[in-house]
Amino acid sequence: MNPVRAPHLVVRADAVEGFGAGHVARQLALIEAWTDRGGSTTVASDHLPEFWRTRFLAEGTAVVSPDAWLRGAPTRVTGSGDWAAVDGYGHGADERSAWRARLGRLLVVDDHALSPISAADVVVDQNLGASSLDYADTRYGSPTTLLGPRYALLRREFRSIASPNESGDPRAAGGVKRVALGWGGAPTPAVRERFREVGAALQADGFEVVALDGVDVDAVLDTVDLVVSAAGTITWEICAKGLPAVLVPVADNQIPVATRMVEAGAAVMVGGAELDPSVDAIVTAVRSLADPSATAQRRGLARVARSMVDGLGAVRVVTVMRAVGIELRPVTEQDAHVLWEWANDEDVRRNAFSTAAIGWDEHVAWLTARLADDRASLYIASDDEGPVGHVRFADPPEGDIGVEVSVALAPARRGEHLGAPLIEAGVRRAFVDPAVTSVLARVKPENVGSQRAFIAADFDPDGAGTGDGHEWLRYTRTRHGVASRSPADG
Repeated sequence: MNPVRAPHLVVRADAVEGFGAGHVARQLALIEAWTDRGGSTTVASDHLPEFWRTRFLAEGTAVVSPDAWLRGAPTRVTGSGDWAAVDGYGHGADERSAWRARLGRLLVVDDHALSPISAADVVVDQNLGASSLDYADTRYGSPTTLLGPRYALLRREFRSIASPNESGDPRAAGGVKRVALGWGGAPTPAVRERFREVGAALQADGFEVVALDGVDVDAVLDTVDLVVSAAGTITWEICAKGLPAVLVPVADNQIPVATRMVEAGAAVMVGGAELDPSVDAIVTAVRSLADPSATAQRRGLARVARSMVDGLGAVRVVTVMRAVGIELRPVTEQDAHVLWEWANDEDVRRNAFSTAAIGWDEHVAWLTARLADDRASLYIASDDEGPVGHVRFADPPEGDIGVEVSVALAPARRGEHLGAPLIEAGVRRAFVDPAVTSVLARVKPENVGSQRAFIAADFDPDGAGTGDGHEWLRYTRTRHGVASRSPADG
């Protein structure tokens, strides 16, 4: 067997004083999720602060100039699973098209439809209120759009939380003693000075203040009761931690972020249409929210914020990217033997509800019946490297709605982290049928790998059940959930 070739991701992002740190931070999150699933990575950047360069290098990521990749002669030969990801408003349509031509597929990470989506295969806009209508530019086809905070690109340290905490962070119910100040990853001197003055005033009020600058943000957020922050990428990190926040937009593109957080009941905002609120205005807002009489308000803000972000956005995005190259075709009688071999694979049998080996005659009878049943859909999934696995849809257990999905990887493709992409490709095919509003899956409690794959494929845990002598965990995914995708999905 030939060694598996790791799919490669090249990300294009820059950061300079006062601009761009959020773009770089979320590309680091994308790189982490990509490498965790067996891929290799490169950062193409003209301007990369040393702090971020160090973080990328620690991931084993090469850092090169964009020109070296676009016009040079890299030793690496690109392949069918490779992607470019472009994040930033200064990269025009021609550059984006060049990246797609160089790598084969293009992800555009955008905010509020500020960027051209030329040649994009997938567009991510992690902001509240993002709409597929904003990206319906028929000149470039219909890219898959992954919209809203469910797809927030957060780094690995925020990824440990698997499902929302309905009650919000319990710290929101107590008093406010420790306050974090976050002025963004690339603040101007004026912004930095304003936040320092806010910190000095809060300290004079008796609050313990910690600056989110040159520290482990994840660890610090675990120790504070309230956050005062710019409304950049850190907004979604605050949400993932379930913390009440006072948001202070420091750039034009942060105004809609803070505004929609307020509209959702997830934060308090100071400033708004103007980006220069006074120190007194910020301190007054903090005092009001920190007052003992505002305990219920803090708890409500934390609960709503936490319900929007679970830290798995980058995992979901990478799953969609890896699924783009997977095609499904209906099973035919000629597939009987390969399906039988896959079904009797040792790993497949161990994870099936019925673990006994399947005889040939039994298998043929089963396949014949399924091919004759209009309600049962069977597919072979393949990519440019060959067969990936098998996807099956059937009626759900009695009393349930939607369709039930089950998948099996081709034994030869194990180790390529294709379980979640296979599920994703299958679900998109199911949703081509407008009558299908939800897809469910049942997984054995001990099958941790499948549980993780369904979570990565945007399913939510949905309780447990028993039947026919078996126990299972249930996962569901709905057509009209938090995520918004383009009408052309499938």
